[in-house]
Amino acid sequence: MYQLIGKRTIIAVLLFFFVVLSLLFTFHFYGFFIMFVLFLCLFLLFVMISLFVIARTSLVVSLSSCSSVVEIKKGRYYVDFSQAFGKGKFKEFVFDVNGVPQFSLYKKMQYFPTFVGWYACMLADSIVQANVVQANGSSQKELFDQFAMQIDWIQKNAAQKEIYGKKYVVWYYQFDFQEGNLLLQKPWISALGQGACISALVRDYTLNGNKASLQLAEKAAAIFSVSIADGGVQYYNQEEKCLYLEEYPLLPQPKVFDGFVFAMLGVYDLYLVTGKKHYKELFDSLVKTIDFNLDSWTYQKKWSLYGKYTILSNVWYNQLNAELLSVLGTLAQNPRFLAYSAYWNAREKGYFHKLLIIIAFTYTRGKYLLRQIFSSS
Repeated sequence: MYQLIGKRTIIAVLLFFFVVLSLLFTFHFYGFFIMFVLFLCLFLLFVMISLFVIARTSLVVSLSSCSSVVEIKKGRYYVDFSQAFGKGKFKEFVFDVNGVPQFSLYKKMQYFPTFVGWYACMLADSIVQANVVQANGSSQKELFDQFAMQIDWIQKNAAQKEIYGKKYVVWYYQFDFQEGNLLLQKPWISALGQGACISALVRDYTLNGNKASLQLAEKAAAIFSVSIADGGVQYYNQEEKCLYLEEYPLLPQPKVFDGFVFAMLGVYDLYLVTGKKHYKELFDSLVKTIDFNLDSWTYQKKWSLYGKYTILSNVWYNQLNAELLSVLGTLAQNPRFLAYSAYWNAREKGYFHKLLIIIAFTYTRGKYLLRQIFSSS
C-alpha cells in the first residue's frame, strides 16, 4: 500500500528523536532547557522540510482509466492496472506455479479473488491494446496463456453458497479479516470480489467466445440480490432509500467506495454483453446511491474519504477513486460525478493544496487510530 509518509521517513524521525534526547540528558538543567528549545526548533524545521518535500514529490500515482463503451465491448477494462502489478501498489504479490497472483497477509500467502479478477482484466486489457506484442514484453500468445490461467482459477474456485434452499455462485476469502471494529470470519464473500471475477469472466466471453464463462458470471451476479443479513452482499438503507453492494458485508455498513464501484462495473459488463434490462436497472439504482453519498465520500472537495470512517484515502486509493468516479460519470452521463472526480484527482492539485492534504491525512488517520484504541480498551 502506498503511504503518504514511508517507513524510511518514520525511522529517520525516530532516530532523530533518540539522538536529540540522548544529548539532552547529558546536560544540566540550564543546558537541558537550551537544548530543548533548540531541539524543538530543529524538529519543527525537520517536519516542515519533510512535508514540503512530500508535497512536491508525491500524491500522484500512475493510474489511468477507460470509459469508452466501444473499447470496453472489445474487452478493455475500466482501470489500467498495468503500471501497478509487479511494482507500486502490488509489489507484495507473488505468482504461484500457474501464474496466479498471491498476496502476503498475516505472514502467509493468500489468494484474493479480487486480485485474480483484476489481474485477468489487466491481461485482457493488454491483449486488446496490443494485438501483437505488449505487457512487459510478452507476446500475444503468452498473454492469452496467462489470461487463461486466471480464468481457470476463477472457474475452479467458484463455490456454491446455499441461502434458503437456493444456491449462489460466490468466491470465498479463506482467511479472517479485520475491518474497523468488526471481524469477517472465513470463509467470507465480497461484492468487490464478485464484481472483479464477473468482469474477468465477461472478458473471457468477449475475447474467446466462452459461453460457459458468461453463464458463470450471470450466476455470480445473483448474490447481489441477497441482503447482508441473509448472507449476501446487498444492503438497502430504508432511511436513505439507497441500495448498496458492500465490499465488506458487515453491519453497520463500511460503505467503502471503490469496492462498491467495482461491483457496479461487473453489473454494467453483464448489461453490455447481454443487453438484459434488469442489469441496467440495477446499475441505475446503484448510480443513484453514489449520487446521494458523494458529499459523504468527499473531504472539502479536495480528496476522497475511505468509506464511513471520515479518514482520508491514501494516495493510491484516492487516485483509484478519482478514476472510478470519472468512469461512472461517463457511463451514467452524470456531470456531477465528473466534477467530483476532478476535485479528488491529485494531478489537479497545486503545491499548497497537497500540503493541506498531507496534514489532513495525518490528522484524520491519527484521530481514527486513537478512537480504535480507546473503543477496544
